[in-house]
Amino acid sequence: MNERILNKKHSIICFGPALLFGLVSMACTMRSPELIPDERAEVQPVIVTRENPSLPSRCSPLEVARLILQFFDAFNRGDQEQLAKMFSLGGSDQDRWYSVSDGSLWSEDRTHFVAYTNEDLLAYFAERHEMQEHLNLLKVDVGPGHHRNDAGIAIVLSRQAKDLRTTGKPFQYLLGKGQIDCVSQTILVWSVGAASPDSEPPLPELCPPPPLDSPGNAVIACARNQ
Repeated sequence: MNERILNKKHSIICFGPALLFGLVSMACTMRSPELIPDERAEVQPVIVTRENPSLPSRCSPLEVARLILQFFDAFNRGDQEQLAKMFSLGGSDQDRWYSVSDGSLWSEDRTHFVAYTNEDLLAYFAERHEMQEHLNLLKVDVGPGHHRNDAGIAIVLSRQAKDLRTTGKPFQYLLGKGQIDCVSQTILVWSVGAASPDSEPPLPELCPPPPLDSPGNAVIACARNQ
């Protein structure tokens, strides 16, 4: 599909800093967002509301959002071959990992999964596919990473699954952080969690808001405000 860019004139208001897993983002800009439909996941467009040309090559907000959408698409379909290509775990000193937490820090039924190798991660993905887990990206904020060719991300997503411990809601919000290798286009770190199994916290204002007439299923992506 040929990429289309639809410029939407829209005045963006300013918000205070949003703190998420130690990542601070000030949502304030007067830039007109660009509505950019994702070339592969046509049903979920990406709206970029703030750019930063100093980010590493291949890690613009649009490119990172598309990478995560590719991950979620493979996860939702149970595509083990594609998932294996998207992660690069097994680094030295366990500095690369994938983790998911449920429940509050003090809850007796709190669960926490962590994988430090691709082998363990793919086994976990297979288990979650059996539970019909479905991930949906809502927001992603992209900033500098720990290394020259890495990018750090803050993310907001929702998920559904047969065994999801919620009360009266079909989905759960997850908040988290991650690390992207911009050269290999792989995920080095992914760490998400919910405050409690049935919580519905206000979603962090990681990015400036999109135009009011934006598609309801659009992913909001932005560069971190330095």
